[in-house]
Amino acid sequence: MKILIANIGSTSLKWRLFDFSNSAEKLLHKGGFERVTDYSKAIEDCLAQLKEANAITSEKELAAVGFKTVIAKNVTGCVQLDERVLKAMEDYNGLAPAHNPPYITGIRLFAQRMPNAPLVGLFETAFYQFAPEPMMRYAVPDAWHDIGVRRWGFHGASHKFIAERSAEMLGCDDVAERARRLYVDGVKSPATGSSLRVISCHLGGSSSISGIRDGVAIGNSLGMSPQSGLPHNNRIGDLDAEALPYAVKTLGISNEEAQRQLSKEGGLKGLAGGLSNDIRHPGRRIERQRQGEAGD
Repeated sequence: MKILIANIGSTSLKWRLFDFSNSAEKLLHKGGFERVTDYSKAIEDCLAQLKEANAITSEKELAAVGFKTVIAKNVTGCVQLDERVLKAMEDYNGLAPAHNPPYITGIRLFAQRMPNAPLVGLFETAFYQFAPEPMMRYAVPDAWHDIGVRRWGFHGASHKFIAERSAEMLGCDDVAERARRLYVDGVKSPATGSSLRVISCHLGGSSSISGIRDGVAIGNSLGMSPQSGLPHNNRIGDLDAEALPYAVKTLGISNEEAQRQLSKEGGLKGLAGGLSNDIRHPGRRIERQRQGEAGD
């Protein structure tokens, strides 16, 4: 059984092809394209590379195509990506504008190209579907909560891996098995040994922290959108609710312009005084500091 995993970015397509014919998966092929402007052509080129590498002879060999989807309205977990789910993703395009639109485009193109292959999405929010409800609720009016204003949590694949791997390394086999089978069994698999509590830190261009108890998430620093939580590369992280209307009124800008500034000029770039959001270049920061000292 061959399964293609497709990772679609706003301007990229990357993939891995795995063979699950035996008990352990085998990586057959990997590749990717950057600066993608035509996803239809990128998908065709992907399939062409798989055939040229003799990884497949026809796309009919693909038992399924898997995607790392981000968020959908009232949908989470590992689900088949039918039109109902794609519509739910579209409803939340505004919460994940860099991720949802290209994914929806790519998924629909894959569906057109391979109408008989199941398309499956594992949402980044999936790891938090078992978290205690009070941990995922904002202190907002019921009407707000009813329309989906709540914590969803993200980076689920990363934090779930930490839940499983940390348990393995600490010799907690029951917890590791529980985390491993979480999307199959839910929380039915028992944790029979001593309780294992882990703080998982996903740090990089996008960052979050999760609390994990016995292989199951109990909370995440990210909230309703990836714009929340810790400061990120291009995202501001948590911000006082009154800051946005205050900035709009005081600076005389529109809500749309305020959102653009927060996503393009905030995050690490905002912390660096607009210099850069790339922490790999500390020399730039040092040079700016020296220039400032000289000016003083």
